[in-house]
Amino acid sequence: MKHSTSPTPCRGYFARAPQDRSRIHAGQVLTFQAELSEMPPVIARFAGQLRTAVRKIFAKVREALLPELPPSLLGGFAADVARTRSQLLAENAFLRQQLIVANRSVKRPRLRRCERGVLAFLAARIPSWRSALLIVKPATLIRWHREGFRSFWRAKSKTRRAISLMLSAACSSK
Repeated sequence: MKHSTSPTPCRGYFARAPQDRSRIHAGQVLTFQAELSEMPPVIARFAGQLRTAVRKIFAKVREALLPELPPSLLGGFAADVARTRSQLLAENAFLRQQLIVANRSVKRPRLRRCERGVLAFLAARIPSWRSALLIVKPATLIRWHREGFRSFWRAKSKTRRAISLMLSAACSSK
């Protein structure tokens, strides 16, 4: 039986979580400590058989599901697994807002200013917002974002100018 010379974070073949979870530091990973060659032969044989059985099961499931799933659905699922919960929620809200606009009873619905702002806000939180944008062109959404940015800073500078005018008027009246 071979033993590795590298220091290991814990003893035994499987890493165990400490009872006091506050002692786990950021970036600390609890891992499978020993390779198959380092295990006793009985455990190594069992682990190898278990690994083979799991691979066969996944192969059967893959064969059963792949012909039925379109490639875009499978790719979308793989992409969603890598996203955070907040990104998925933002994309759902983004798509839901577009459905609200599309379900209006007019032939060509127009988006209100608040809806444009919501779409621009949510698009900033979704990495693949272009693929989730269905009712307007991406250039249109970018234009709305720029207009909102300009109007925000225009309003902010007006209040600053008004405050500076009031202060100068107050100082000159003394």
